[in-house]
Amino acid sequence: MMSRSLIVLTLGFIAVAAGPAAALEASGQAVAVVADTSASGPGGDRALATQGPVFTGDVIKTDRRGTAQLLFADQTRMVIGPQSQVTIDKFVFGGPAKASTFAIDAVRGSFRFITGASAKNAYSISTPTATIGVRGTAFDGHIAKDGTTTIAMWHGAVRLCDKAEPRQHCTEISGTCSMIQVPPDKDFNRVNNVYERTAILDENVPFAFRQTGLQTAFRVASGSCEIHNVDPYTNPNSHEPAPPPPRPQED
Repeated sequence: MMSRSLIVLTLGFIAVAAGPAAALEASGQAVAVVADTSASGPGGDRALATQGPVFTGDVIKTDRRGTAQLLFADQTRMVIGPQSQVTIDKFVFGGPAKASTFAIDAVRGSFRFITGASAKNAYSISTPTATIGVRGTAFDGHIAKDGTTTIAMWHGAVRLCDKAEPRQHCTEISGTCSMIQVPPDKDFNRVNNVYERTAILDENVPFAFRQTGLQTAFRVASGSCEIHNVDPYTNPNSHEPAPPPPRPQED
């Protein structure tokens, strides 16, 4: 059963699909936009506004304050962070409210991806250094200036392959709070240190722990991954030595 918030978003999408842009079948719509966010593609060059349609082929860019929350026809949700660029490479309808092919090209900046009702093998995301196969999941991503791709998992799993030549390498990442980085021409880097992981998220993914600006359907359960919620005595992901236990008080 869909949540109430998702039902509201779905009705909003239907309104867009039936609007003036009906000659072009919209892949989705922006349900919330902050500051300057632009879209260019089959729908023309335009400022992306709340309830504005998103089409296959659209290149979506945000400025240093901009964000966009996108809802696609198959109920996939995506957040595009500040100073980011994402291309909706392909969205091919494969039945009512489902996609047979759903491809995203994340060029720079940060994003959140939460899968919808389409089959797992329909989804693919490309970055400058990796290709991502989605397994029914929610995760945050960041692409640095040198192309390094960082993936932080909230639930589910993804399969990552690098773009090394001549032989590609692949791995899978799953589990809440798991993080992996794919730098250019280097091995995968699994970030197991909780302090390093938190610092990376704080610096590069502004909505990882600060979600008040996101609609409910676009939020994830990330609070347990914050540094102040980690018990250094029991956290298996921390490589920091546990602090010594407190000394017993003397009488």
